[in-house]
Amino acid sequence: MNLNNEDIAKLHVLELHREMERCKTATKLRSEHNAATQTKPAVGKLRRQWKSVLDTIAMMGRRML
Repeated sequence: MNLNNEDIAKLHVLELHREMERCKTATKLRSEHNAATQTKPAVGKLRRQWKSVLDTIAMMGRRML
């Protein structure tokens, strides 16, 4: 296969476009992941609060026995 400079340039541009699309996709996925992880600590904090409340109630019940 004999490629001239114009064909090589077209292949290079095509490769650059593909890389740009991969970077856009990766950036989009990363931002979605970061947005999802920012909401998770609030859920964990809420669970800890409920666990603390339940532990307090359990301790009060033990004292009454």
